[in-house]
Amino acid sequence: MATIEELQTTVEALHDEVQELVDLVTPRRALLDSAAALAGQQVDLATEQAQESAQSAAAAQASAALADAARAGADAAWTAALAANPDLNPSVRMNPSTITDDLTVPTGYNAYSAGPLTVGEDVDVTLEDHSNWSIL
Repeated sequence: MATIEELQTTVEALHDEVQELVDLVTPRRALLDSAAALAGQQVDLATEQAQESAQSAAAAQASAALADAARAGADAAWTAALAANPDLNPSVRMNPSTITDDLTVPTGYNAYSAGPLTVGEDVDVTLEDHSNWSIL
């Protein structure tokens, strides 16, 4: 049987070994705590980015829907304009062969006509600066 002194020495030795283990584990625990905190921040950031991405996708879908509606409105307006004035038909452009009224092509504009053309008597055709008129 062990004496009290031997037991006390054994307890002190075990205490020292436990303290060494605590000293080894404590820094690792701090690292694990830091890693857990960093992982939590990354999860929060990823969640925020996912929410922003979802909002951007919803905004893009709304913008596309508005563009589609605007395009449909423009198509309907063009269809109505063609019904009211068949001369606007884009597949065939027509112009009279005689110019009977004064004509001015304003600055910065281009014009074209299908020829041959005749300019009527006392009719002025004016091409302002930086404008062009082509007769095809």
